[in-house]
Amino acid sequence: MEYPRALPFNPPRKENAPHWRFWPHVALLLVLVIAAEYWFRGLRGQAALPASLHPESALEKEERTKPALNVAASAAEKAQPEKGKPAATLADNKLLLETLGAWGASQVYQSYLNIGMLADAVAHQAYAEGEAYAILATLNGLLQMMDRQLEKVATVIDTEDQAALANIRRLNRLLQTQADALVISWETGDRKKEEEYLQIRGKSWDGIQEVLGVE
Repeated sequence: MEYPRALPFNPPRKENAPHWRFWPHVALLLVLVIAAEYWFRGLRGQAALPASLHPESALEKEERTKPALNVAASAAEKAQPEKGKPAATLADNKLLLETLGAWGASQVYQSYLNIGMLADAVAHQAYAEGEAYAILATLNGLLQMMDRQLEKVATVIDTEDQAALANIRRLNRLLQTQADALVISWETGDRKKEEEYLQIRGKSWDGIQEVLGVE
C-alpha cells in the first residue's frame, strides 16, 4: 500500500542582513575631517590678514561709508550759550564760590595749627630745628601759592565776594609773617621775635575765629 509522500522539508531562506561596508564609511569620514581642517585653516588665515584685506559684509561696508557724526562739535554746540545770553562766569557760580571760601578758611586754619604744633615740637625737642625749618619752608611755599591763586580769582568775582576773599588773603599773609618770626626766634634766640610771633599768632586766631564763626 502506497502512502502519499510528504513534500521534502525546505526551510525558509534567511534574509541576509546588509553587509556593513567598512571602507566607504572610512573614506567618508576622512573627507569630512579634511573639509573641516581646510575650513579652520581658512578662518585662521582670514584672522591673520591685515584689516584692509578683510572681506566686508554689505552692512559693514554701509556703516563704514556713512559720514561720522561729529560728537565733539555737537557737545561744543550744546555748551555754547544761547543767543543773546552772556556766558556764565565764576561770579555766577554760587556753589564754586562757596567751595572756594570753605577751602580758603580750612587752609588758613590748618596752617595756623601746623605752625603752632611745630613751635611746640621744637620747644619740647620732639623735632630738631633743621627738620622744623624744612616743614615750615614747605608750608610757606603753599601759603604763597595760595595767595597768588586767590589774587587771580579776585579779578573775576563781584565786589562783595572780593571783600571775603581779601580777608582770607590777609590771614594768609599773617600766617607767613608768623612763620618768619618763628624761624628768626629759633635762629637768634631773640625774645623780641618770640613775642612778635606770639602777638601775630593771637591776631591770626582772632581773624580765623571771625571767618569760621567759632569762639
